Amino acid sequence: MSRIRQNVIITLLIILFNGLSFGAGAESPRYIFLFIGDGMGLSQTAAAELYLNAVNHKSDPIQTRRELSVTSFPVTGLMTTHSADDYITDSAAAGTAMASGIKTNNGFFSSGEKGLLTEHFVKKGYRTAILTNVPADHATPAAFYTRRLHRKAYYEIAREMMRSPVEIIAGSALLGNTPRAKEGRPGVFEGDDKRVRVSLDKEEIKWPDEPRARVLLIPDEEMGQFPYTIDDPANVIMEKAFLSILDRLSEGPFFFVIEGGNIDWACHNNDAATVVREVISFDRVIRKAVEFYRRYPDETLILVTGDHETGGLALGSETAESLSPALLREQVCSSEMMAIRTKGSSESFQNIVITFFGEDFYLYIKERGKEELLKNRWKDVREETDVYTRLAFFEELTGLFAGRAGFSWATGGHSGSPVPVWALGEGSLSFTGLYDNIRLYEKILKLIP
Repeated sequence: MSRIRQNVIITLLIILFNGLSFGAGAESPRYIFLFIGDGMGLSQTAAAELYLNAVNHKSDPIQTRRELSVTSFPVTGLMTTHSADDYITDSAAAGTAMASGIKTNNGFFSSGEKGLLTEHFVKKGYRTAILTNVPADHATPAAFYTRRLHRKAYYEIAREMMRSPVEIIAGSALLGNTPRAKEGRPGVFEGDDKRVRVSLDKEEIKWPDEPRARVLLIPDEEMGQFPYTIDDPANVIMEKAFLSILDRLSEGPFFFVIEGGNIDWACHNNDAATVVREVISFDRVIRKAVEFYRRYPDETLILVTGDHETGGLALGSETAESLSPALLREQVCSSEMMAIRTKGSSESFQNIVITFFGEDFYLYIKERGKEELLKNRWKDVREETDVYTRLAFFEELTGLFAGRAGFSWATGGHSGSPVPVWALGEGSLSFTGLYDNIRLYEKILKLIP
């Protein structure tokens, strides 16, 4: 064998060995992050990245580059999301498939007979945490500590949360402890199942002295969700909570679930400008995990996925010749905030549109012959006290606004599209290919020693 041929074979073997061993070493990861962008499919991620490219590079497609951290992850997979009774899942069935490896009908959590992921990690000595920017007992986070219940049984879900071995559970509120949910029953903190409530409002989170005390981390004044980024760009509640929880967990091996619930809610509203900012905001938290990975590359695994896609978002519309993502920055707040701010408003339709979307969008409405129709509708809507009536009106405007920028929506609900799975770090090669969401549970379990 010639020396050249021998060197070529050795080089190929080295490349093959490195490829097989990359992200799949002999040791199990000690630190595992599972990021779930609720409602986040490939389109939501692509829209956010194109928006960043357009804003940062003057809408020059030739300069398109990877702007989100997840799109630079070396491993990518695709995951199907159907439930047991529908090709289009809801968040409870999707969350419980990933958390328990069992399919259920929409609206329900599984029996958990295989054991929940969080429970398996606890038994193996891992510390566990769940963080979301929506209520802590909403469907997706609840799937990681709840069995059998319907997703709307908030009181019972909150009671299960109190008993759960998960060390830290954090979110914007606890729906199960409201008077409406309790219906005269004792408050969830009144039982023997002790979980310490810790304030998320303080500049620095004050954790209990007991190192592994079970904690519920929520604001003193509970809120339906952490503010949308578009409504409060300076808000860093999610990042602050993430970093503080990470600091508390990092003394030992951990399994940390982080949900971006605001993405889903904005998609339900068909509010593209709010969606892209929420994906970008979620990616900022992911970047913090990547920084952690860089300190412990041989011991860390980061997974990023969605539980399902919401809205059927398309990067293209019948009302625009091309994509113009930078136009989305002309919208100044979410459709939900528009509905709140216009309670009792006497402003004209023209002033409302210009205030929230800019003068160019008002001219666009006139050019398309929609001004009179929308103006008359606004006269009726602004007299309504019901915020959801006004929200429906502003959802129509954000839909038109998205279409002008080249984006369109197929539905106000979920879709059956597969969702991406991005992976970085130890064991990441296990997450390539196309598989169902119950396989994610199995793939993660195989990583536990």
